[in-house]
Amino acid sequence: MTSNNKVSNFFKQYLPKHGKDGLGIPDAFVEHLNGSPKKAVLRNWMGEIWYVEIGYTDAEVLFLKGWHKFVNDNSV
Repeated sequence: MTSNNKVSNFFKQYLPKHGKDGLGIPDAFVEHLNGSPKKAVLRNWMGEIWYVEIGYTDAEVLFLKGWHKFVNDNSV
C-alpha cells in the first residue's frame, strides 16, 4: 500500500517455469512500498484474497510463501 492508503497494483506476465515458487515484484512497484513489508494480500478478479510472504534478496523482491497456493487456486 502507498502512504495515502490507496491500493497499489501491478500487472506482470507470469511464466510457470520461471516463477512457480515465487514471483519477482517489479522495481517500479517496489518503489511505492512503505519500508520493507513482510506480507502482502493478493486479490483475484472475484475479490477472493490470498496472503503471501514477501522475501528480499540483493537483486529483487519476491512473493514467496503463499504464492504457490495463489497460482494453484487460480489455475495460473
